[in-house]
Amino acid sequence: MLSENVSSQDKFFKQSNSYSLSIRLLPNGFSFFVYDDQKRLISSKNIKAPLFVMNKEELIPLLLKEPETQLSYQNVKLTYESNRYSVVPQMIFKKEEAECLFYFHHKKEKNEIVLSNPIASFEAVNIFSVPSIIYEVFEQFFPKLNIEHHITRFLINLQVYTNKEENLNVCLREHLMDVVAIENNRLMLINSFVFQTPEDFVYYLLRVIEELSFDIDSCKIRLFNYEKYHSKLYNLTQKYMKHCEIIEKKRE
Repeated sequence: MLSENVSSQDKFFKQSNSYSLSIRLLPNGFSFFVYDDQKRLISSKNIKAPLFVMNKEELIPLLLKEPETQLSYQNVKLTYESNRYSVVPQMIFKKEEAECLFYFHHKKEKNEIVLSNPIASFEAVNIFSVPSIIYEVFEQFFPKLNIEHHITRFLINLQVYTNKEENLNVCLREHLMDVVAIENNRLMLINSFVFQTPEDFVYYLLRVIEELSFDIDSCKIRLFNYEKYHSKLYNLTQKYMKHCEIIEKKRE
């Protein structure tokens, strides 16, 4: 059984059942974001830990130390960040065939569970895997947990933009770039690239533009999560692509 002790010092948790919890999972740790019923951020915390090499006996005590895990919420969302994902058209997706579709693109690994998220606005489904230990432990703490992949969240957030023109949307991570190419509100390409330098970054953008036969002079480039990573990318990108925009939106 999980402990039900709540620190009296965390006053904002007194009515936790009216709050929402968002969890972001990365290979080197996780973050908690607590929102009130008006969707205002009232608390955030980053915890460093080698999650993907930890067993249950190590992971459960780590989570039990955090007051955020001891309480009930209106809803709990976990966003899982990884490169093991496959976005497929909704018309070909069948839940019972999710693993077959996923392992067509990825090598099968031990102790993982395959999940999927529908993305209605693009008529697509994102299929991804989560380590079994991660899945089981977080489900134990939060039985009504909603798990989504970070690419799912990125695609959902893109709905607010006009995507009729040719455009590349880039979610920046540490030495990683998730590129979503859209034309006429249709997904043309989704891929993740490892890069070390701004030159590498621009090279991959140019490759995608060339592969899709986009017009380099009119194609729009949007950089997300820019404020946190790679401050030199924008200037170099502008040298090659005329329409480059920084989207100052904090990730959750």
